[in-house]
Amino acid sequence: FFNHPSGLAFHGTYWHDNFGSRMSHGCVNLRSEDAKWLYRWSTPVASVRDWESKGHGTQIEIY
Repeated sequence: FFNHPSGLAFHGTYWHDNFGSRMSHGCVNLRSEDAKWLYRWSTPVASVRDWESKGHGTQIEIY
């Protein structure tokens, strides 16, 4: 879930294996393992369990 006005983010990408080439409109696509490492390294202020979303959207799971 990205809710930043710039629309920019770091995120895991499983749908391509073409890293190093432009593949989005500004996001930094990472291998899933690297996204997991970056998330854990950054010590997020809130855990995933702290957020609750009700309404429309796509369910995601973070491992």
